[in-house]
Amino acid sequence: MTSTVKNINANLCTRCGKCVPHCPTYRVFRSETYSPRGRLFFFQRGIYHQSLEACLFCGKCERVCPNRVGFVESGLEIIKDKKEPIILKEASDLIGGHPLQILSKLRFLDRFDKILPEKGKVNPKKIYSFKENQGKPDLLVYFSCDLKHLYPQVLEKFLSLLKKKGINVWVVEDSECCGAHFLSLGFPSLVKQRALKNLKVLQEVEAPVVFFCATCLWMFKKVYPKFFEGTSYEKDFLDLAKRGIFAYKALSLFGEEELKVLADRSKDSSVLFHLPCHLTEEFSLVKNKIKVSEFCCGSPKISLYWEGFPEKYKRVWIQNLVKVKVVATFCAGCFLNFNMVLSSPPQIKHWLELL
Repeated sequence: MTSTVKNINANLCTRCGKCVPHCPTYRVFRSETYSPRGRLFFFQRGIYHQSLEACLFCGKCERVCPNRVGFVESGLEIIKDKKEPIILKEASDLIGGHPLQILSKLRFLDRFDKILPEKGKVNPKKIYSFKENQGKPDLLVYFSCDLKHLYPQVLEKFLSLLKKKGINVWVVEDSECCGAHFLSLGFPSLVKQRALKNLKVLQEVEAPVVFFCATCLWMFKKVYPKFFEGTSYEKDFLDLAKRGIFAYKALSLFGEEELKVLADRSKDSSVLFHLPCHLTEEFSLVKNKIKVSEFCCGSPKISLYWEGFPEKYKRVWIQNLVKVKVVATFCAGCFLNFNMVLSSPPQIKHWLELL
């Protein structure tokens, strides 16, 4: 996600172990097989192990590795050509095309009821129209699942701020879910389907593409190009990746003074701005930073959720929330996970809700 080169060459790993204590799955399972160098061992020998599926792709291992070994790259390399169980794949495609839409139908479960906005509260398609805008856009908004179902008010606020500054923003209504949940489930072909649909719609207009979710941005910048490496689409996805920016950075470019509000809020000890794993490198490129707390939430990854992993990993970061009344994050997955494992207070919000 930055210009820093990460070498997928596993032979560069010296087994120094610097990555091990930073790995969320190792910290819970306490097994070398669930550490980055353990996974790399399997990758080098072409051996399948369930720990490969458990990787969160948080990138913490890469950021501390002296040789910049591409642990995440290795994991994606394995998954992109993975054989898929046909029946499970078809079932996942049928019910998982719009994951948060599925959750919205399960509102009778308390845990989902508190996460999702009231039914009928917002109908984004009636409020934001891609087709009503005139002229060439300055920015495109990737209309992700979280904007549709978790915090649509964030998009309203973002559009309102930039409209006052004369910035022409188009919301791409035909955007597909990024497919992160399919990556989590191990269905690369379904990820590729979503990728191609998003490429088609976002290639229609040339402008920076704004993301409100760290994982969505990561999918576009790292996963899509990796999955289409060596194909006729590789250059197209690399070009699309270069156009992706996260909404905070967009505001730093077009509405810098608005971010002073967030800077002030970040100094409040009762408010914690959580920096998601998949936003760490992008955030480092922003000049106007706010005070953040960087830690892995434990991921809402389905396979790990059933094993109770998020609840177990909570003990690693829960001390960060002493006296905190509001946790603001920038990732739909983190937003969901915090809501799953925490009771209010704290309230869980998106960064831009605090503008």
